[in-house]
Amino acid sequence: MFKLLLTLSFLLVACYTDLKTRNVSNKITFTWLLIALVIAGYDTYQRGSSYLLIVVLSWAAMSILTFLLFAVKILGGADVKSLISLSLLYPQDVFLILVLAFLLTICVKKFKDVSNFPFMLPLTGGFILTVFVTP
Repeated sequence: MFKLLLTLSFLLVACYTDLKTRNVSNKITFTWLLIALVIAGYDTYQRGSSYLLIVVLSWAAMSILTFLLFAVKILGGADVKSLISLSLLYPQDVFLILVLAFLLTICVKKFKDVSNFPFMLPLTGGFILTVFVTP
C-alpha cells in the first residue's frame, strides 16, 4: 500500500507540474527514481534472486524502449524517467501501464484536438487502471 500511495503521489505531482509549466523538474523525477531503486532493492531482498532477474529485465527493456521513444520525440525526459521508475517498482505491470497510457492518449486525441498533450496524464491514468486490473 505504501508503494502504491508513493507512486500515485509522485505521478500526481508530476501531472500537476507538467500541466502548469509543461515541464517536470529533475528534482521530482530523479528523487522518484532514487526512491524506486531503494524500494526495488528492498523488494528484491524480501523476494529473492528470481525477483531480481524480473526487475533487471523489466528495467533494461523499459530503458531501451523509452530511449527509442525519446529519440523519436514521442516521450519527454520526465516520461522516460517515470517509466523507468515504474519498471523498478512494478516490473510485471509496467508494459501494461505503458500500453494503457498510449491507448488513453489515442482516445483523448480522437475526441479533442490537442497537438501538445502532456503524456504524464495518460501515464498516471494507465497506472491507476493497472492497479484496478491486476491483482
